[in-house]
Amino acid sequence: MYSGLYTIAQINGSDVYTGLVEDFTQYTPEISMIPAVAHAGVKWDTTIRTGLPAAFFRQAQQALTGAASTYKQTQHELFFIDSPIVVDEMVYRASDGTSGDLLYNESQGALQSIWNKVANQTWYGTSTDGSNGFVGVRAQLLPSGSGITAVTASNSTNSTTAFGLWLTPQGVSYGIGKFGQIEIQSFVKQYINVGPSVTGNTPAGYWAYVSNISSFIGLAVVSNQSVFGITGITQAAPLTDKLGAQLLVTVPLPRRKGFTFFMNRLAHSSLQQSRTAINYQPAGAANGTPAWSPPPLELEGYPIVLTDALLNNENNT
Repeated sequence: MYSGLYTIAQINGSDVYTGLVEDFTQYTPEISMIPAVAHAGVKWDTTIRTGLPAAFFRQAQQALTGAASTYKQTQHELFFIDSPIVVDEMVYRASDGTSGDLLYNESQGALQSIWNKVANQTWYGTSTDGSNGFVGVRAQLLPSGSGITAVTASNSTNSTTAFGLWLTPQGVSYGIGKFGQIEIQSFVKQYINVGPSVTGNTPAGYWAYVSNISSFIGLAVVSNQSVFGITGITQAAPLTDKLGAQLLVTVPLPRRKGFTFFMNRLAHSSLQQSRTAINYQPAGAANGTPAWSPPPLELEGYPIVLTDALLNNENNT
């Protein structure tokens, strides 16, 4: 909501060349890095082979026992996400447009808010589907999830996790319902009822331009062998190449094509420091520049994606 003349004063008189400066700097590339699959409805089923028929070497006329593959079917649900936008008519009409069209700026902000929400849910969605949205991948590392055991850096109550994901529709992917629709409604002018007025008369409100951005979206972890993690990372218990190698041992070879690490700035910085053999000895006698390792781009040969959606205050006890 807007607060009258103070808001107008804030958005007017900006430098036209600079435009709107985005100072909400949460970086969430998940929606552009994790594959997305369009679905006709709001749920879909996957069939997973869990066992193969046996194969034998045999001699002439030796009897063999025949068998068939075993399968299971899993249902995946999509959840409705919504970002309503309300722009006071007075504020919109008073805007001088120096920082861009106000309705456009609000729509852009609402879309980014949805991506940030989806990114946070990707990692920390509750272990049970429901009103809180889809299940997050950290739940896949817990006993209630796939049963995959995470590699542990420490048992800290304030730590972070570096995740390794198998990025494919058969592994980890987003599902977007209604044939991949992410709907941005046109703004319409509407009277907003906000309750009794100061004089006691009802209804009371104001005219505003309203819209919303919405979609049906979910996260599918189709194969159990799709989510891996190194938990308990802190500055005191850094991410190391040794921990990365320990994790990679648990990743089946067919899961390594499309395998990608996701981590936040703390984990990334700790990995860089762990790779620096000389922490204090100057690399150059003339200027005393420390011999730091370059910023990591890969861990055990697999790409690293940085995100702000992974937190530093996970409880890994």
